[in-house]
Amino acid sequence: MTNRCELSYGNVNTAVCYKTFFSVDCESCQEMILCKDCVGCNSCVASIGLRNKSYCIFNQEYTKEEYLKKLSEFNLGSAQALQKLTSDAYEHWLKYPQKYIHGRQNVNATGDYIYESKNAEQCFRVRGVEDSKFIQNILTGPVKECYDYSNFGDNVELIYESLVVGKGASNIKFCSQLYGNVKDISYSLFCLGSSDLFGCISLRNNNYCILNKQYSKEEYEEIVPKIIEHMKSTGEWGEFFPAWLSPFPYQATGAYEFFPLSEAEAKAKNIQWYPTAKQSYKITLPSAEIPDHIQDIGENILNEVIECAHQGSCNQECTGAFRVVSMEVDFCKRMNIPLPRLCPNCRHYERLQLRNPLSFYNLECMCDLATHEHSGKCQNKFETSYAPDRPEKVYCEKCYQQEVL
Repeated sequence: MTNRCELSYGNVNTAVCYKTFFSVDCESCQEMILCKDCVGCNSCVASIGLRNKSYCIFNQEYTKEEYLKKLSEFNLGSAQALQKLTSDAYEHWLKYPQKYIHGRQNVNATGDYIYESKNAEQCFRVRGVEDSKFIQNILTGPVKECYDYSNFGDNVELIYESLVVGKGASNIKFCSQLYGNVKDISYSLFCLGSSDLFGCISLRNNNYCILNKQYSKEEYEEIVPKIIEHMKSTGEWGEFFPAWLSPFPYQATGAYEFFPLSEAEAKAKNIQWYPTAKQSYKITLPSAEIPDHIQDIGENILNEVIECAHQGSCNQECTGAFRVVSMEVDFCKRMNIPLPRLCPNCRHYERLQLRNPLSFYNLECMCDLATHEHSGKCQNKFETSYAPDRPEKVYCEKCYQQEVL
């Protein structure tokens, strides 16, 4: 969720940012710390909903000299100090309204994290999508007339119930891992630069193949309709490959991040589940014994097996231990931010908590400000990824714009 950022760390959904740390939904900003929903800002801490502002702390503007003095008082190289500031920032964010959708330059779009799209319905984390529905994780368009499609993109059209398909693909159904101007392919995997395939795997620059066997054009066009009719009679036609065919356990897939299931729930759905191999690391540095301040970290940290602070007690695929490399230590010292106390997997899941989930709800604007152009409470309704029981104040586009601009 980071695009064209430099010297930045720990961010979620940030774009074109410089020296930005632990921030969310920020764009075209520099030297930001623990900020959310800021655009065109620089030198801000723990602020939210700012546009073209500088030297703000908890949304209060200061002179440059005052800002630098207060910034030094935060002692951000200390892990304990940063943790307290993080908690305070998250609490502060809740005081300000959130727009019901993360998106810009859209026409008739629903879902979340949508950019430069038109007639896109219930899409999630997409860019350049048009006349499509149920699209997710595609940030390279254009994507036209697609349905139930995830990952990749890059000038594709007519993709149905497929994933990881892209770069000029057209008329693809029930496929995965297809690249390079592929077209007219069904129920196939790992094929490149091919067309007119049915039930094939790992072909390169082939056409008119069924189950990897070569046919003439006439034979192919005669046999495929018969296969489809048979699949319709058995109830197989029209759906992607069943989940039980996956060789991967559910808890080790990307799906687990969006829709976590217990072992019992996964097995009830006939989804693969088996224990993943775990190593027993000999921890040489307990998490609590890491020096608090980054400038107190010595070179010997590179030789340590560091305990994850979660100690394997979470549901975040915790590895229990981790190591750091010299580039990370040097970067943290240069930026004066603490070394992590969590393993990479747990850090990943912590950041996921800062991104709205792939679920949508029908809500009504929560604005009741008399200064806005409505009498009493705003009556605008919308579909949003903010669940009704979440603590944020969620506003419609019009009310939100009156608050942040």
